[in-house]
Amino acid sequence: MRLADNRKRVGKMLFYTTLVFFVICAYKITKITITGKIGDTSLKEKTQELYGGRRVIKARRGLIYDRNGKPIVENVVSYSVKAVLSKSFVKGNKKLYAQEKDFYKLAGILNKYCGIKKGEAIKNMEKGAEKGLYQVEFGAKGRGLTLNSRQKIQQELDKQNLVGLLFDEHASRQYPNGEFASHLIGYTKSDEKEENKIFGAFGLEKAYENVLAGEDGEAVYEKNLNGNIVPGTEVVKKRPANGKDIYTTLDLRLQNRLETLMDKVQNEQKPENMTAILMAAKTGEVLAISQRPSFNPDTKQGLADKKMDWKNIPFQDNYEPGSTMKVITAAIAQNEGKFHPNDTYPAGSRKIYDTEIGDWDYNDGRVGIHSKTFLQGLAASSNVGMTYLEDKIGDKLFHLYQERFGFGQFLDNGIAQESYGILPDVKNPVDMTMSSYGQGISVTGMQMMRAFSAVSNAGAMLEPHVISKIVNPNTERKVEKEIVGHPITKETAQKTCEYLTQVVKDHKWGVGYSQTLNRELYVVPGYNLSPKTGTAQIALPNGGGYIENRYLHSIAIIAPTEDPQFILYVTIKLPGDPNDVKMMSKITNPLLKQALEAGITEPKEDKKIKATKKVKVANYKGKSPRDAENEARHDVLQPVLVGDGTIVKEQSIAVKTKIEPNTRIIFRANGEMKMPDIFEWTKKDVNTLARMMKITIKYSGKGDVVASQSVGSYLEIKEGDQVKVKLKKLKRE
Repeated sequence: MRLADNRKRVGKMLFYTTLVFFVICAYKITKITITGKIGDTSLKEKTQELYGGRRVIKARRGLIYDRNGKPIVENVVSYSVKAVLSKSFVKGNKKLYAQEKDFYKLAGILNKYCGIKKGEAIKNMEKGAEKGLYQVEFGAKGRGLTLNSRQKIQQELDKQNLVGLLFDEHASRQYPNGEFASHLIGYTKSDEKEENKIFGAFGLEKAYENVLAGEDGEAVYEKNLNGNIVPGTEVVKKRPANGKDIYTTLDLRLQNRLETLMDKVQNEQKPENMTAILMAAKTGEVLAISQRPSFNPDTKQGLADKKMDWKNIPFQDNYEPGSTMKVITAAIAQNEGKFHPNDTYPAGSRKIYDTEIGDWDYNDGRVGIHSKTFLQGLAASSNVGMTYLEDKIGDKLFHLYQERFGFGQFLDNGIAQESYGILPDVKNPVDMTMSSYGQGISVTGMQMMRAFSAVSNAGAMLEPHVISKIVNPNTERKVEKEIVGHPITKETAQKTCEYLTQVVKDHKWGVGYSQTLNRELYVVPGYNLSPKTGTAQIALPNGGGYIENRYLHSIAIIAPTEDPQFILYVTIKLPGDPNDVKMMSKITNPLLKQALEAGITEPKEDKKIKATKKVKVANYKGKSPRDAENEARHDVLQPVLVGDGTIVKEQSIAVKTKIEPNTRIIFRANGEMKMPDIFEWTKKDVNTLARMMKITIKYSGKGDVVASQSVGSYLEIKEGDQVKVKLKKLKRE
């Protein structure tokens, strides 16, 4: 009985054990079926890894053109060369790796077509072989090879019956014009983390990375057991979004001419640096821009030079401009009714508190204290004359005008790391006096161009810009001219241009006339020019004075006087021969001659590109004002900032709203507010501004746009204040 009972018990145990095991297995199988996972491992993913593949569909990086569609930057394929050293690299009985007996010959080929030193190439291959490396590369000179170079190397290998050198293919950029606005355009680098990808490393290539780069796509496909793609199984999962093309405002002919002229003066003078900017006087379009020392973005020649300045000087370098600032001082005095050209003052020297201010010809011992008219003082570049004008204007009003002319403020036109300069201390009368002749105030080259534009453009100050339009691919966003202020009247602007002609026409006092050469220095036959020269002392790096006998020489020219079309501004820092009175005219005269004779070419319209793509407004709140303004520029909007704080609290147009390019968008930052210049703003924009600033507007007059405002631009304003606004009918161009 006991034996039978035991058998029953064992049988039941086996039954229930089997049943439990079956239930567990059924549960596991059901769970796997439902979830598709074993533990944390996805069966779908593992199957995909085994039988599925994916590939990245590269987005095309946007191209960069001049204003007429001529290429400045193109996409190309480049190659890098490597030497395969692994003895496993064979095909049948044929050795395909680089053999030690051939190292010398291979090094000769690399030297001939890549410029790699033979000794370095041999040493590189020998070390790689000793360490058992599969392959070795040859540094910067072994990369960025053209198709032509690759073909020549391969032909040489075939000719000498050599093997072992192979090539990798890379996406690359080509800069066909060589040294061509290099600091503005910039260049790209290869991404070390992602193969065959490049990114902007400098200039527009970097600043407009979000515009140019595009977004890669993805394709998926099935693989067989051997890892090969199964025909007909590839599916595009995500289409690539190609980068947008950028059309700059540069004119290829004028830019090439400028580069040639800059090279000539650079070779003669060997200065610390030079800059030149040519801008359209009525639109703010930068037609040509250059600096020295420079570099070739295609060959990278010049980048390793210790003298190479990584700053885009016109945008990013602060400096004291010197006497070219007298254009602005004269315009302010004229606007306030304080510049009477025939009134006289005691020229030569003047003491302001404990500071002696002298004219250049007085300091040289050429003249003593003597009488000059203010017009003669402007022609002679008299520091003393400017100080008397500043006295008449007054420190506070003069400082306010400096703000209205845009000094001490970013351009924020999409270029990274722009500087904003430093205004003089309004409470320091010596600083304010010195700023009237361009010392004690810090500026950038583009700020000077912005200020000059008010004089050249009938009092309407323009925001300089370097982008003409952004195209993607059948739609475009054109950048229109942007008026950012009206610091002076039309009559003041015209009078100032007229007065500046005396810089060359006054053969006794004019600094643009050479007594030694007995001729005018700044001349374009058939045209009247309005020039102003400058010689600024260079400040010590940490302030506290100036470096003795070290000067920045400059020239600003508005041309022609009667109907300005161009503004040209050139600076030369520490030239080798500062007494060469012709050094700047070697750039200005031929460049302006070509510009005036050829005129400004209107960009050709592409009939395939008809629509203007609207802008979907981004979320700028929470960003720094500078970042918000730059990003708005990239979207071809016109930002206006209210508040001197560090964070954008509010924007005038809601996120994701679709609007036309060049629409004004107002950013309200924290901090104290100053009233913007709202001349010719629409009533709608004024009402929006009032809501954001929490001020009230009292209108008078009938019309479409603002004719005047009771609280002047850059005057402090608080919440609750009232501004009286007079309206007028907008004159259509």
